[in-house]
Amino acid sequence: LAPTLWEALDITPADSATGQSLLPLLRGEPFAERPILLEALREKQAFPRPHSWLGLRTPTHKLVVRYGTNGDENRRLLYDVRRDPRERAPIDDPARAAQLAQDLAEQHNAFQAIADGDAVREIESDTREALRALGYAEDEAP
Repeated sequence: LAPTLWEALDITPADSATGQSLLPLLRGEPFAERPILLEALREKQAFPRPHSWLGLRTPTHKLVVRYGTNGDENRRLLYDVRRDPRERAPIDDPARAAQLAQDLAEQHNAFQAIADGDAVREIESDTREALRALGYAEDEAP
C-alpha cells in the first residue's frame, strides 16, 4: 500500500523501500507482475500436516516445494501456468525449476527477515507526515 500512497502523493521513497505502486492498475494501464511468494508452514496451519509447502508464482510458471518434518525438500512441482492454468500437469524443466527454487529461497529469506523483525526500516519524516495527513499514522508518543 505504501508505494501506491507515495506515488499518489508524489513522494520519493527511500532507496531501501520495497513494494510496487498499484496506481497503474487502478488507471487501467499495463501492470508489471512480480513473483508471488506462497507459504503453508505445518506449524501455522489450522489443521497441522506433517509437511510444509513453499512456492513461487511468476506470470508464466509456478514452483511448489514440499518439505518434510525434518525440513528437507521431498517434492518439487513445476507448472507452466500459461498452458496449464489449473496446474494439473507438472512439467519437467530442471533448469527453470532450479532458477525458481533459487528465487524462492531468496524471497522467502527476505520475507522471513521482515517477519522476524530483522529488516525493520525507519519511516522518513516526509513519508510519516504524508501518512499522518491521510490518517494512517498517529503522532509519536513522547
